[in-house]
Amino acid sequence: MSWLVDGYFPLLPWLGYTLAGAALFKYVLQEEKPLGTARLAFLGLTLLVIGSLLLFVPTSVFPNLTNGGILVSREGYSEVFYPPTYGFVFFSNGAILIQVVLFVRIRRNFLSAIPMFFGKYCMLVYIAHQAFGEYGLKPLLARAGVERVSSDYLFIVICVLMFIAVAVLCKLADLVKRAHPPRNVFLQIILGK
Repeated sequence: MSWLVDGYFPLLPWLGYTLAGAALFKYVLQEEKPLGTARLAFLGLTLLVIGSLLLFVPTSVFPNLTNGGILVSREGYSEVFYPPTYGFVFFSNGAILIQVVLFVRIRRNFLSAIPMFFGKYCMLVYIAHQAFGEYGLKPLLARAGVERVSSDYLFIVICVLMFIAVAVLCKLADLVKRAHPPRNVFLQIILGK
């Protein structure tokens, strides 16, 4: 599938989420005076509720998860919030705003360091998980004679191994980036500055 517009995880419109999220977090976390998070939390909760209603309330007016319209338009592909419907846009933006409020209020600790680390390498994670799946996992499964992963145990093992492989790649990129900060814009997009 195309990585640009019509694939399972196309860069457009999802790159917009990345850029808007980065700008929002930069604005919120670098404010000199504390940002009034009450209004931000209210807006986030409002968007989350509207998105939940649009996604989960049974209706025949527009495609959502309860009437099967979302799954039909993706030919049965069962990603929870695909395609990017209005419900998804409201829900995800509400969730993002709630996360912003939580990150402003919660002190940095071990648990918050994990998503922050992977957040720095989100584009690398995006590309690596697809490449590992297509050029690593798929051929391995074909060699083993596995056409479809139907075992829950095997699925969990694959997910854990994939997570470890991506985490190791991100850590290696972190070490290389510290020693040799990327000057190329393309590498800065993938690895960060």
